[in-house]
Amino acid sequence: MEDMIQAQVTLPEMLTEALAGSAPRLVDMLRSAAVAGEPIVVTAVGTSGHSARAVALILNDAIGESAVAAGPAEARESADQALAPRRNGLCIAISHGGLSKSTVRALAAARAAGARTALITAAGDTPAKDAADVVLTTPLRDKSYCHTVGYTSPMVTGLYLAAAYRDEEFPAADLARYLRELQTMRSRALEIGRELGRAERLISAGSLLDGPTARELALKIAEGAWVPTTALGVEDTLHGHLVAHDANSALVVVITGGPNAGQAADGAHDLLTAARRIGLRTAAIVSQDTEGRILAADVSAGRLVIPGARRPEIVTSLLGGAVALQLLTVGLVHARGTNPDLLRREQAQYREAVTAGQAKHPRR
Repeated sequence: MEDMIQAQVTLPEMLTEALAGSAPRLVDMLRSAAVAGEPIVVTAVGTSGHSARAVALILNDAIGESAVAAGPAEARESADQALAPRRNGLCIAISHGGLSKSTVRALAAARAAGARTALITAAGDTPAKDAADVVLTTPLRDKSYCHTVGYTSPMVTGLYLAAAYRDEEFPAADLARYLRELQTMRSRALEIGRELGRAERLISAGSLLDGPTARELALKIAEGAWVPTTALGVEDTLHGHLVAHDANSALVVVITGGPNAGQAADGAHDLLTAARRIGLRTAAIVSQDTEGRILAADVSAGRLVIPGARRPEIVTSLLGGAVALQLLTVGLVHARGTNPDLLRREQAQYREAVTAGQAKHPRR
């Protein structure tokens, strides 16, 4: 997992070459759907589902009025899209391994409902490719079951598509420098993770632009550190959820920007204050623009500050948040002494549960 986090630095420039042939066709499909006012659905599940939410925000930032305003792009869980597909338009599916049954069903249902289909994947010959009109193959494959590249690759692909949609040059070299700069958070993330690793359960809270980061953080901590974790909106956490928590719990708030960032940060401060009163261990992932709103007294485990205030907020919040949550998870992994790479499949019951769940197609 740690090796793959470091390997993400190579993604922007590798993707530039890998997507040169296939991305223009998808950009044309995006333009056609946007001009016609047809739905643009980004669909997936699990880690890919969280990256789908990020990609939808990136596309809305490029096509619509803003990333978080109601725009043409909508993120949908693949099971929902399979059961009730949007009619016509465009369906972009994300599946790192190309084997998720619900994602394959979502593509097939979209096609049957008159939509054009696309797939973002790192896999070769898979059932998902059979249901896609165009396939964007990302060049870096996760070597850990606790996916990190599987989250960031589609996100960087979204940034590539957004640049092409706006007829701008994709800033591959700058994004590579930024991903390298984000690695400087590691030592602080390990410190915070050590403190949070003492908790028996955790809440990850984030809203709007920070929603994908909060969701993916919850999944990574569950997968990697084996701590039961719930992802919630910042305000929603205050409405009943804290009742089930105590001094054996922890809270991480993600607050990096977005519309009315000052007001949002004040809401995060209020949530952290309430959690501290109960006795929860608390931490925050913040941007350089929001760190001043979260006081040292709010966060017993500390703040993880995402660098890069000079870059677009869509990049610092989503891509910066991605590396922040990954490094924070590594901190909990080291604190708890778990192995994130196998998702406990070295234990028979967890290995057998994968087969029982029947969520994936077999490899060809």
